[in-house]
Amino acid sequence: MSMNKNIAVIGGDKRQVHMCMLLASQGFSVISLGVESDFANTKNVAVADSLEEVMNSSNLIIGPIPFSRDGIHIFSNTEVNIRLEEFVSFIQDNHTILGGNINTLIIDAVENKNAKYFDFMKDDDIAVKNAVATAEGTILEAIRLSDINLSESECLVLGYGRCAKVLVNRLKALNAKVTIAVRSKEQINQARNDGLSALFLNEAPAHLKQFDFIFNSIPAMIITLAWLMACKKEVVIIDIASKPGGTDFEECKRLGIQAVLALGLPGRYAPKTSAKILIDSIGHLLPR
Repeated sequence: MSMNKNIAVIGGDKRQVHMCMLLASQGFSVISLGVESDFANTKNVAVADSLEEVMNSSNLIIGPIPFSRDGIHIFSNTEVNIRLEEFVSFIQDNHTILGGNINTLIIDAVENKNAKYFDFMKDDDIAVKNAVATAEGTILEAIRLSDINLSESECLVLGYGRCAKVLVNRLKALNAKVTIAVRSKEQINQARNDGLSALFLNEAPAHLKQFDFIFNSIPAMIITLAWLMACKKEVVIIDIASKPGGTDFEECKRLGIQAVLALGLPGRYAPKTSAKILIDSIGHLLPR
């Protein structure tokens, strides 16, 4: 198969494993590196020996979500260690780079070499569909960490964006009592119009003792020591905001409060569904 029919997949988590298999099932020839499978029994999927090999084998390069977690290496759940600087050195003008939260180093290199890129996390359709997997994974994390039912529990959700709205709907379906805390009057009105109890963020500390669960979706430091001191000790905090989240995890540990920064939930709990969402979103970019 010619190079323009090949697709390269680099790094990532179980989503990239399923992306490789889905693409192979559609007749594409896939070459992978740093993907957590040897694909021993998968037709049309090969494992590259080097970054140079994988980059020279395809015009379409699919990276992970996020592309990097430390700003230095491509994110991979394997022991394969690929530096971003090495990756950009192989970018050619015929490449289209795909991934999530693509680093500025890569974007600059793509633009300098007249290549193309597509950021999964900037696509509204993907974000809407991924919000479902994020919400379901968040609930699973809450159940795992707590010794009480979500049903009839008091839940505080910080923020009322896309993921938070889906999470609220799932919590209500489980008969949880949900309160929203947000910054703006517009969000307060929207939440109340949706039949929810709603507070301004600066009002929340006075009510924290009543909550069994706190779910944060705001990518800013919100749950500080002052907040934690106002919570019941048995509270469970699930933070789904972008790294580093909005919770003082060191203080949580010191106070013995259960808290977790829950990142990459679609890849952990619904990788096959998430992979299909990603593949469906890039149909216009796949080689024909």
